[in-house]
Amino acid sequence: MSSPTIIRLRRNFYPRPVNTDQLLIARIEAAITPGSRVLDVGAGSGRRFKHSLKYKAKQVIGVDVDSSVAQNPNLTEFHIGGSNNMPFLADSSIDCAFSRYVLEHLYSPTLVFRELRRVLKPGAPFIFITPSRWHYVSVIAALTPQRFHNWMATKRGLCPEETFRTYYRANSKRQLCQILRNCPGLSLVELEYIESFPGYLVFSPLLFMLGVLYERTVNGFPFLRMFRASMIGRVVRGA
Repeated sequence: MSSPTIIRLRRNFYPRPVNTDQLLIARIEAAITPGSRVLDVGAGSGRRFKHSLKYKAKQVIGVDVDSSVAQNPNLTEFHIGGSNNMPFLADSSIDCAFSRYVLEHLYSPTLVFRELRRVLKPGAPFIFITPSRWHYVSVIAALTPQRFHNWMATKRGLCPEETFRTYYRANSKRQLCQILRNCPGLSLVELEYIESFPGYLVFSPLLFMLGVLYERTVNGFPFLRMFRASMIGRVVRGA
């Protein structure tokens, strides 16, 4: 839980903070219809990302290696397993796929993108949000052991059991373009970098203020956009 000082600083500097979940949901909703079959890649338990897409689409199918996906209330159907092999989905059967902070956990992202190419219909998008490889949080995470990530999760009021190992193999424009070169038929058509309030630093007023300075700097200069916290993008399967 944040201290009164952090709460006051957050209200002063971020009275209307960017909500990245809302940005992701808006993009998904713009891509679906009531008859759509939607795939949630790395759906998890649904505790961190709550949405009502199942009321706006025909079907919302979730897949995750963690068995907690069975408790996800956002889904109409779930499958336990890796998103690099989804035999329960027919070729060209998905109208829209999406993932929220999943790409950083993929050990073999090329295999996942190839499977997405198989299951997406021609013209269908895969919409994602994921950390930027060059944000300070990602850099620190790549250099520290898993127990440090678990400690950070508890400091932010999160559950360590849902803090999974990261690889950052699909978390820069260069990495994504390399992956897609190995997945003919998929194209990166949108990539936006976003830096909001320094949520990872809410346990220390001093660090929070340093995070505010960082946020103002990377948002103030477009050439520094790769150092913003998150990338939100859209990959589309060609005809």
